[in-house]
Amino acid sequence: LALGGQSRGVSTLEMASAYTTFVNDGVHKSYNVYTKVTTRNGDIILEADTEETEVLDPGVSWIMRDMLQSVVTNGLGAPAAVSGAKAGGKTGTTSDQFDIWYCGFTAKYSAAVWVGSDINIKLSSMSNKAAALWGKIMNQIPGVASGTYSAKPSNVISVEVDTKSGMLATD
Repeated sequence: LALGGQSRGVSTLEMASAYTTFVNDGVHKSYNVYTKVTTRNGDIILEADTEETEVLDPGVSWIMRDMLQSVVTNGLGAPAAVSGAKAGGKTGTTSDQFDIWYCGFTAKYSAAVWVGSDINIKLSSMSNKAAALWGKIMNQIPGVASGTYSAKPSNVISVEVDTKSGMLATD
């Protein structure tokens, strides 16, 4: 079911799919429940078709990926850390505290976790618990630490900022 009702809202599958865009240099790849189905001899019976659509500039995608990785390295998403992989993602708690989320990625996988109920029961935990659940699940996936991220695109420029003044650092 879509969160927010059967006709409105977003599913965890749609959220996980959206986060692939940050890993794929701004290209959104359509999601499938499977990649391929084979016989016991390895013959392919069915293989998923994936549509690709460029939705973000690669530089914007790289910046978003970098910011989302800092949520895991320096923020509320720390419980989502994946051993041997640089993970990124975002926590989320609805204002009424009926729903908690964590949506994230590694270089190879993206996934989303939602905790809540369809009868709106106030939760006693915040979204860092959803991040911990995401991390626990992802750390059990064989090869989760494999894969690489693309390099910073040439249209992304880094500058050092003085943390006291907020101005560009100078000599």
